[in-house]
Amino acid sequence: MRSFVVEPTPEYKNAVDTLKGLHFSLRGRAYAQAVYDETMAAYIKRHDLKPTTGNRCVCRLASRDGRCHCGGRMIVPGRDHSSLWLKDGKPFVYVTQPYFMNHKTIKQLLDFCEANGLTLSISADHGWHFPGATLFIEIKRREA
Repeated sequence: MRSFVVEPTPEYKNAVDTLKGLHFSLRGRAYAQAVYDETMAAYIKRHDLKPTTGNRCVCRLASRDGRCHCGGRMIVPGRDHSSLWLKDGKPFVYVTQPYFMNHKTIKQLLDFCEANGLTLSISADHGWHFPGATLFIEIKRREA
């Protein structure tokens, strides 16, 4: 059996056995529910962020004044489970956590970022919405 830790503790082994005891379709959901709050809190703390209380449009990130000027029509290609995060009261990062992206959607996303002075990073290990099933995409302003 594959092990993802060098010296598994009894607690770790118990957790693995418990997850194995669940039906396959529930394992990922149980894990996602167990780590959701902690994973999001760690992301917020790591970057000193606050969730926006207003409009979550990515236009706020792209605009100079942090306001939405598109009426919510600026849509991030492939977006799902999206959020806008503030740092020091200003839009800092737009996060989206889609389940799937193909070549066409990735190209559209890259073109979207280029056209709007934005940049992106994609990872699999920082997301809190259904980890293991979703991608984690951060969109930020391009540095001058």
